[in-house]
Amino acid sequence: MKHPPTHLVTASSSPARSRGVSKNPTGPDHHTLSEREFEVPILLAQGQSVKNIAQSLTLSIKTVSTYRVRLLDRLQLTTTAELIRFALDHHLVE
Repeated sequence: MKHPPTHLVTASSSPARSRGVSKNPTGPDHHTLSEREFEVPILLAQGQSVKNIAQSLTLSIKTVSTYRVRLLDRLQLTTTAELIRFALDHHLVE
């Protein structure tokens, strides 16, 4: 098979994440985020919905959702609540 189906790639990476296997052995680093990616967890932590974030940043809901998923992966988190906790713990929001 030249290109594996993306749902299988996603499904196969989930068990590794749940076992605590880390892609980045030194831990998550929010300093690697783009300026736009950096805005999403801040707005989520401020209580904004994905829809409201999309409207305020003039992005599609799909784009904001994609950023959120990429952030979770890059920061080695699994839920939006963990993403919000990360933003609070790292003083990304007041």
